Amino acid sequence: MSKKLPSLTLAKDLNIELPENSKNLTEAENSKIKNAVINGGALGSDGNTFINKKKIGTLLACDNGGVNKIYNNLSDKDKLIFDNERYASVSAILHTVSDRVQEPRDSIIREKLRQSEKVLIALRDSPTAEKSREILKSRIENALPNLKKDKIKRDGIESCQLSGKALEKDAHAHHVNRKSDDPHNALNLDDILVVNPDIHDEIHKNNANTREELEELIKIKGWNDPFSSASGNEN
Repeated sequence: MSKKLPSLTLAKDLNIELPENSKNLTEAENSKIKNAVINGGALGSDGNTFINKKKIGTLLACDNGGVNKIYNNLSDKDKLIFDNERYASVSAILHTVSDRVQEPRDSIIREKLRQSEKVLIALRDSPTAEKSREILKSRIENALPNLKKDKIKRDGIESCQLSGKALEKDAHAHHVNRKSDDPHNALNLDDILVVNPDIHDEIHKNNANTREELEELIKIKGWNDPFSSASGNEN
């Protein structure tokens, strides 16, 4: 199911430094690729960039059947609906461009794909998009010190969520999935466990950096399982 965002800034309203035209394409072909991004691109409030599904065919040099197959195979995080229009993430489309340009395709098609890649990167790296990411990073950094307090208050936590022992004053807020792997998820309280310092040290000592790895460590250590339905904290 595609996610929905409250707002998008359309690419035509962004300051995009477009690349030079490809000398191996006609003026019309170059313009069509650039216009696909200018008229179909968008920037989300989270710093992610997107392309309207209707413009994907131009950027990937494929027909509607190909577009539908590619779009339908995208993960939910790479799709969204805004103002009744369907969008795909630029990161996902760039990945597809890279795959297609390495395939045994017509030389003109491959040149169109290379130019599409350059224009998509220009959207992704536009000054407005970069500024949006810097602001979001600052907001996340400012909110991180309050995560433990917010988690305790929301869930009424009184003991270490893994050992079950009384919660120490210097207990830590542990990210189930490393925030460096998914910065957008850094403030998600459902991804936070409040644990005592010795437990937190044990988690990192064993490199349990994902939920799956932590669940395995929980079994080995015999800790409480905060993910089980019995705990009442099922994510």
